[in-house]
This record gives sequence, structure tokens and C-alpha cells, in this order.
Amino acid sequence: MDDLGPDEVRVFIYGQLRWGLLDCLGACKFVFIPHSAAVLEPNDLVDLVNASTGWDRSLWALMKDSERALNLARCFNMREGFTVSDETLPDRFFGKLAFGQWKGSKVDGRQFDEALRLHYEMMGWDGDTEVSSAAKLHKLDLAWADPRSARK
Repeated sequence: MDDLGPDEVRVFIYGQLRWGLLDCLGACKFVFIPHSAAVLEPNDLVDLVNASTGWDRSLWALMKDSERALNLARCFNMREGFTVSDETLPDRFFGKLAFGQWKGSKVDGRQFDEALRLHYEMMGWDGDTEVSSAAKLHKLDLAWADPRSARK
């Protein structure tokens, strides 16, 4: 809770893409938990996908698929009126915790805002609108989903 710097943001993004991939595949998250008790590792997932589909996908390609799905969902949300003001934590996260391992600590609002801005930048999302940049959408073959063009 006391570190929301660039390394933590990058780790969050990798986790976001990993969990997103499991969502895309309809895979059970309980067998891919992100610690030493995991039943299956990410490369096991690659083997399962390739064996069940006949594809020849790499872990990198599957993670790009997850990134594409995340950006598509973001385009949908922005088209439907979501804004950056909707992307925050509930107020209770910014108050001190009453119990547990992190008792007395809280999320610093300024650090959270900085981490969120860095997250947008690392994801290739426009800094003013927080929508996937036109370049990012073209890179992911999602230019057709750009919510800015839907408003015209």
C-alpha cells in the first residue's frame, strides 16, 4: 500500500493482462492463481489453447489478445459515457484501515492519481481523454472501435 510507483504499475498491468486473458478464454482463475500454489503456469495455458484449438499461439500473442480485449472494452465504456472520474477507488480506500496486516495505512490520493496517469501512459491511452490512443487502436486493429469517431 505504500508503493504506487512505476514498478508497481507495470506489475499491475501484467497482472491485468494475465487475468484478462483468462477471462477471454473462459479459463478458471483458481487453477492459474498468481503465486507458488498455482496448479498451472502461463505456458501451460499456451499448451492448452494450442492443443484445444489447433492454433500455434505464443504466450506473447495471447497476452496481445488480452490487451486487445481490454482496449475494446475500454472503447465501449468510453462510448457509453464513462470518463476518468469513474475510474477511482471508493472513499473508504483513502481512509486508514481499522484492522489487518495493513492496519493504520491508507492509499494516498495523490499517489493513486499519479499511478493512474502512469497506467494510462504505459497502456498507450490518450492523456487527455483516457481513451486508447488512435495509434494504439491502429496497432491492435481496433481503429473501427474508436469512441471519438462514434461521436462525430
